[in-house]
Amino acid sequence: MRRAAPRIAWVLLAAFACGGDAGESSSEASEASEASSESSSASGDTGNEALYDAYCTCMLFSCHDHYHDAWTEDEMVAREMCLEVAAGVPIADMPVEAGDFLECRIAWCQMSSSEDDPAVCPAAMGGAPCQ
Repeated sequence: MRRAAPRIAWVLLAAFACGGDAGESSSEASEASEASSESSSASGDTGNEALYDAYCTCMLFSCHDHYHDAWTEDEMVAREMCLEVAAGVPIADMPVEAGDFLECRIAWCQMSSSEDDPAVCPAAMGGAPCQ
């Protein structure tokens, strides 16, 4: 039950993202990611859960098509799959823009200028230079 609050928050965010305005800016996605991360922290999550949550929320909003192509159209299943993938990616414990680290994927995701920027979303999914 510990994760109920963040799960509710991302479900609401996911509903908006999947049915909302396709012109959402990356700053709006970043704000949603920060809000979701704050929800995770407030619910008592420790360790890397907030980082996993930040990655998956950013992917949902900033690399939406890549997110659903990789992890199915079903929001609940896609979210759980994304969190599992995030948990399997090494953590650098510092900001990086290259290497097989979750922080690299987050950095590239945050660079997305649209809902699914083809210039950066492949890196956010673990492609070069985040491999």
